[in-house]
Amino acid sequence: MAGTVRTKAALDAIFVDDAAATFQDQQDFIASAMPPQYAAALIADPSGPDQDFAADTDEAITFDTVVWDTDSFADLGSAATRLTIPAGMGGLYLIGGVAGFTGASASWWRFYILKNGTDDLAHTRGEMTTTINRVGTLNCLDVAVATDYYEFMGVTETDVDLPHLAGYPRFWIARLGQTPA
Repeated sequence: MAGTVRTKAALDAIFVDDAAATFQDQQDFIASAMPPQYAAALIADPSGPDQDFAADTDEAITFDTVVWDTDSFADLGSAATRLTIPAGMGGLYLIGGVAGFTGASASWWRFYILKNGTDDLAHTRGEMTTTINRVGTLNCLDVAVATDYYEFMGVTETDVDLPHLAGYPRFWIARLGQTPA
């Protein structure tokens, strides 16, 4: 069973163009766009406080809202930064995230997906200015087994905030197929 196909125009309508879109509108849209089986999506509530990032310190992004979770990939009570592969759910996964830093005088920023606390699977980086917020989006494929976990990480050159804006930060995982026997 496939999820609903969403065009770029449909995504822009709810996340970019519609200033009146509420946090709940965005949660509902994400949930409706996710595949119906074996997936999870996390989001940080925009009414919550921004996350502070210390200079040159790699930090996991903290999430407070589960938008979609078919099989308990997320446990925000004990691990608000992680998506963990449940028992019996090994397979090929698409893992991704989007987040942004406020404008600062730092010369660089970096977001990346970390597996099991050590493996940097994918990253994006860029330059910062004092007047422009910077957003990074990334996706990767990985073969995972039960108890493997993923974190969405960030680091910058100077102290900055990771704002909880409408629609991001977000972090997601979707199982594309099971591990071959």
